[in-house]
Parts: sequence; structure tokens; C-alpha cells
Amino acid sequence: MLAVGLILHELLLGLVLASLRPAEVELVVIPHNHGDHTGGLLPFLAKNSQVDVYLPAATPESFVKDAKAHAASVSVVTKPIEICKGVFVVGPLGDKIIEQALVVDTPQGLVIITGCSHPGVVAIAKKAKEHLGRDIFMILGGTHLLNHSDEDLQRVVEDLKGMGVQKVGATHCSGDKAIAKTKEALGDGFVTMGVGRVIEIGE
Repeated sequence: MLAVGLILHELLLGLVLASLRPAEVELVVIPHNHGDHTGGLLPFLAKNSQVDVYLPAATPESFVKDAKAHAASVSVVTKPIEICKGVFVVGPLGDKIIEQALVVDTPQGLVIITGCSHPGVVAIAKKAKEHLGRDIFMILGGTHLLNHSDEDLQRVVEDLKGMGVQKVGATHCSGDKAIAKTKEALGDGFVTMGVGRVIEIGE
């Protein structure tokens, strides 16, 4: 089982709600170095140290050292890599806040899982599409649009639609206004998110 550290405090709760055991997790991907995304890693590793952890570039050396002391392996990602068959970490992106995203290649197209999208959700989508040469089926996670204007929100939604994105599940730092705008624009293409929810991508 693959886990992305969107909000690792909530990941632990999500595992419980989904009736999954921490021991079933094999990989953990941390999007960026903010406490709401990294704070649960060490407590999680106390429950399961047999995991491979992928940290973003610019992660403080002290945090890397702590993670290495508890995990089976720790990689600091400095370029796009495939971490298991059909699953990629596309990063790093941004300048002030370095962030990476998880991308799963499915028969329907790419599924992008973001943390906060500090570099911009459109920029993340473009990099994933360019690197893997595949259309984007779905984007899930934070879009960091909480305090953006209506014009900015409309532009982001139109950019994503223009790229052929079919479904979006905006959560975390997206904000109610951005979520409502995305839902209005995409209709059935909007995916309601929640802690512990399982999203299945069919054949």
C-alpha cells in the first residue's frame, strides 16, 4: 500500500477509518517541509519502520537524519523518479517553498496527488503531463487557493480544464470558495474528499 503524507496526522486517522493497518504501508511520500505534512512521520515510523520514505529537496538535514534513524530507507528527491511501477514523484517545484507531488499512471490517465500546491496546481499539472507524456485524469489534494480572488480561481479552473483534467478533488488548503468554484465548473467531475475516503480508479 502506498501512502502520501498530505497531512500525516490525518493519515494516521485515515488508516484507522479505512480499517487499514500502519504495517500495510510500504512507501511514504512527503510533499514539502511544513509541520502539518511532516509532524506525523516519526510517530508513524514508530508503528512501522519498514517503509521507504521520499522527502522533498530542501528538507532540513536534521529531519532527514531523524527519518533515516527510523525508516528502512530515506530518499531526498532532487529530480522526477519512479518509486514503484507506474508511480512517480514529480519534483522538485517552486522557489520559496520546494514541493513535490505524487503521480500515479492509470489506464484512465495520470492521477496527481498534491500536498498544498505551493508552486501552483497548474504548474504541478504541467510538469507531470510534460514529464510523463500522458493526459491527466484526476488531481487530488490541496490547491492552495484559500485567499485567491475570484479571477484567480476562474483562471486556475479554466487552465486545468484546458489541459484536459477530467476530475478534481480539492481539499486541505484549497478553501471553501475554491472548492465551490471547482465544483461549479466541473459538475460531476468534482470529487468530494474526506479523511479515510478511498478513491478507486477502475480499468
